[in-house]
Amino acid sequence: KLAAGECSSILSKILNADSAIADLLSTSDKHPLFYKNTGMLYYTTFTRSAPECFINGKRAASSRETRLKCASDNAQKVMHALLNSTLFYLNYQVYSNCRDLNPSDITTFRVPTTAFTDKRLLALSDELNENQQSHSHFIVRNQKLTGEVRIQSFEPKASKPVINKIDEVLGMHYAMTDAETDFVINYDIKSRMGQEEAEDDE
Repeated sequence: KLAAGECSSILSKILNADSAIADLLSTSDKHPLFYKNTGMLYYTTFTRSAPECFINGKRAASSRETRLKCASDNAQKVMHALLNSTLFYLNYQVYSNCRDLNPSDITTFRVPTTAFTDKRLLALSDELNENQQSHSHFIVRNQKLTGEVRIQSFEPKASKPVINKIDEVLGMHYAMTDAETDFVINYDIKSRMGQEEAEDDE
């Protein structure tokens, strides 16, 4: 699954990081982070609030929604930035089945401890959170068993400029070269931004 020479070097730097996402987790549910656990395509999508879901007009939890219990407000924000990054997505693509996002895919992702207190990642999480919400919309489906399901859906490619900023900061923490950071930011870029579909239409 390795895409290029830079990919091997990047994965090696991830594996050699001195901490992991597991170190930012807690048993308390005071600072949750929510994510779609299956049906992955070109992004992993983590949000700081639960996607809104209504079944026959009544608020409900989505069956595809899973939560992480973060240790603190800052841990939630750092994880929000990290897990929406292209760097995490690249790691996920190499090591997973590329469809389901399992807890072990998340908790074993290695991170330099220096990233845990980086105020730039906290600020970028705020920026990303605002971007995610502003580019969300509702999808309505009618199902035989449950009836009308109305669920909030996100448009992750609209957040790519913010995600790029996150990857630039992470590149510094992982001691990546400029070429490696550029590789991460542009990883599978045509598919992720829908450019291949546009070219096919033309």
